[in-house]
Amino acid sequence: MSDFFEKTKTIIEAVDSSASYNLDNWNEHNFIVSGDVLFDVIKALKQNGYQYLIDLTGSHYPDTEREYQVVYHVQNLIENTRVRIKVNLSAEKNEVASIVNLYDGANWMER
Repeated sequence: MSDFFEKTKTIIEAVDSSASYNLDNWNEHNFIVSGDVLFDVIKALKQNGYQYLIDLTGSHYPDTEREYQVVYHVQNLIENTRVRIKVNLSAEKNEVASIVNLYDGANWMER
């Protein structure tokens, strides 16, 4: 893991100490964070070089306790580092804060 990514991991964990991390089979860095601090995590990443929102998507896993997942893909173009931020949501609490104030392009993807 690069020094730059270690810094990224530290930034995310400073905002959400309960964030979980894994490196998937395609060497993509994944964090699962709390929906309550999602905006703050994304904001901290943007302030630290993750200027590009690649994608924002969602998944539905009906057989799980938190059946919805919102996934944010952000990239630092200078360091060529990508991070996937995931938030798991229940059917009862299935909304997260908008990140349009951080990334204009999220406006279309959040619809």
